[in-house]
Amino acid sequence: MPESFRRAHTDEQRKIRSEVILDTTRRMLATTRVPDLSLNAIAREVGLAKSNVLRYFHSREAILLSLLTTEYTTWVTNVTATANDCTSPEALAAVLAQKACAQPLFPPLLSELTNTLEHNITVDDVVNFKTQILHQVKTLTDFVHETCPELSECPDLPLIAGIHAHICYAWGVGHPAPTLVQASATNSAIPSHAGQQEDIMRELITAHLRGSAPRPRAGMGRTRQTPVTRRRRRQPR
Repeated sequence: MPESFRRAHTDEQRKIRSEVILDTTRRMLATTRVPDLSLNAIAREVGLAKSNVLRYFHSREAILLSLLTTEYTTWVTNVTATANDCTSPEALAAVLAQKACAQPLFPPLLSELTNTLEHNITVDDVVNFKTQILHQVKTLTDFVHETCPELSECPDLPLIAGIHAHICYAWGVGHPAPTLVQASATNSAIPSHAGQQEDIMRELITAHLRGSAPRPRAGMGRTRQTPVTRRRRRQPR
């Protein structure tokens, strides 16, 4: 076993081992889809037995969840650093999409959150993840309200959940399966949007933000008119 992977005896050594596992997993995800990456493959790449990897992370999902925490935090930090550019829902949508697409691991990890990453982990893993992510969600929500006051009346959950959903959908559409690309090449009726994820993401988030803004109530600003009452015609006797 390499010198660097002898059993860690201090917190600092354990932290270094954990970072090596995370960095290795991040590198592997550049060429491997999230659902296809196994704990055994990570262990082999790191140079550890699977049982030794589990000393630092309780499962494959715990490793991926840790990566998502970092990716989400980075995304929110990058978005909130562009306040001067977010002067309208359209401009905000462009920034949200551009910053998400600039992090190739963020959308695919986010896409697997509820169906995969939040399973096969410990209660401590969930508490740690949720505590950090909810803080970032609050930061993002406040930023959206500050830059687009017209969205301040929109409930927080559908506002942010909609942004998440459109990021995940657009990323998937922009990275179609190879068979879909082949089918599109042979049949013009089957569309392929490969490489168009940022444009699609921006358009979807723009529509979501516009639709989330409150609409004026019907009749507001109009002069109320009293309906004309018809006179009854006197029936002949």
